[in-house]
Amino acid sequence: MLMSHFKSTQGHRLSTMAATLAVIAIGFTLSLPANAFRMLQNKQTGQVTVGELVTCDDAEGFAHWKNHTIAWRMNALSATFERTSRLQNALASWTAVTGSDYVLNYVGTTSGGFGIDGLNTVVFSEGNGCTGGCRALTSLVLQFGQEIVESDITMRPSIAWSIDGSTATDLEGTLAHEVGHSLGIHHSELADGPTMSTWFGGIGVVGRTLENDDQNAVRCSVARYGVDRPGTDITYRAHVRGKGWLQWVQNGATAGTTGESRRMEAAEIRIANGPGEMGVCYEAYIRGDGWSGLVCNGQTAGSTGKGRRMEGIRIYLTNFPTGCSLEYRAHVAGLGWMKWVSYNQLAGTTGQNRRMEALEVRLLGTCG
Repeated sequence: MLMSHFKSTQGHRLSTMAATLAVIAIGFTLSLPANAFRMLQNKQTGQVTVGELVTCDDAEGFAHWKNHTIAWRMNALSATFERTSRLQNALASWTAVTGSDYVLNYVGTTSGGFGIDGLNTVVFSEGNGCTGGCRALTSLVLQFGQEIVESDITMRPSIAWSIDGSTATDLEGTLAHEVGHSLGIHHSELADGPTMSTWFGGIGVVGRTLENDDQNAVRCSVARYGVDRPGTDITYRAHVRGKGWLQWVQNGATAGTTGESRRMEAAEIRIANGPGEMGVCYEAYIRGDGWSGLVCNGQTAGSTGKGRRMEGIRIYLTNFPTGCSLEYRAHVAGLGWMKWVSYNQLAGTTGQNRRMEALEVRLLGTCG
């Protein structure tokens, strides 16, 4: 059976392990408090993989982020489409929690791994302290006050990870669990229910969906410690052939796909946390239709359900403060990533019959 846990001085470890354990008594959850989630407490500094289980109101606090945006990468030697897409799904699940103020993004690959390098990284590798029955392990880098400044996740490649939910070693469910640990959440007192349960029977497809107990844990962290907002974000998403709308990304992350020969068909872009009436407008160049017409602030540029590819895009800000600007670039079939352009310039091509496959947009300067 699988057991997921983060080790403390009393044996609670942030990992997914194989174990032989007694069956939990029927009715165990009936006597639990309304909030059965537990947070991770460790007052050391540096990289840790251990911690005590504590309640949200524990007098000595618990590990937590202050960042609004938490960027994740995957080690380049580990990255495959299935692994990165399952990681993106897991990050999106935690981002979508109502009442949370964390935005977790996948921003690409890195040569880094399971160590202190300032990057949050998932690596599929043997070792890294995850041996024997261990299947996955999460580390936190803590500074004074139990503030998390970095987290890494190591996944054992020797495990037969399932991507279709057919086994108890579900890749996405396990990643969702480990990402929960990366947010400072320990194991729930509820067994085989929430994503953050210890999962004595294994983390199957049910682990992909966050239960109220999981969501209350992340709300607890935000409510107690707050989040330092870096300022205005630009968020965007791509509609891709064969996949539909992909998740929202922001601030230079990739929307769409590369290396899959899939056309972008539409895009939506919006400003988050902007000052005053700041907004963004854009239009797409569509094969057979030409320029789609100007839209703004989350509206759809392009088409869905018509099988028509995007070939280019133009974007500009509205009502933006002095010193703020944006730039953007397109990934185009046969050309790869093209140069960064700004203020209503063409990213991509027109009249060349080349599909646009991905988009990156980022704000520059002081935007609020």
